[in-house]
Amino acid sequence: MAIESSSPFPGQPRIFSTADILGNAVDFYVDTWSIHILSAHPEMAPYQSFIEPCIIDPRAIRESTDSALALVFESTIDEFPPEDLLRVIVKYTDNRFMSGKSVGVVASAFPADSKKFSRSQVGPFVYKKTSKILKGK
Repeated sequence: MAIESSSPFPGQPRIFSTADILGNAVDFYVDTWSIHILSAHPEMAPYQSFIEPCIIDPRAIRESTDSALALVFESTIDEFPPEDLLRVIVKYTDNRFMSGKSVGVVASAFPADSKKFSRSQVGPFVYKKTSKILKGK
């Protein structure tokens, strides 16, 4: 979903502009992908296309322990080991992000072992998708 946003980095090429599940505009920049994510997390190379869906329809969102203006979006990916999650860090321009009235940028994305890093890298849940298990009659 392409949307217009008030970019904190005007003129920089974007990979995408979208809205997160809370309604905030979120941009993902080429420089973030090529300079930060691929340098720090080269194992993410085949998974760029999973970043936007993780922001739009995450399995969970958690507070960031690094910044009060950031959230950690989590999703599972079939190609990852079952215990691994895709974590996408989105940093926002102001504290209105919980009401969907802010602008954010993808700051990082990486696979994380959900058992090993369950609490050390992230804060409490602010959103968790519920799923119903359908039972046959």
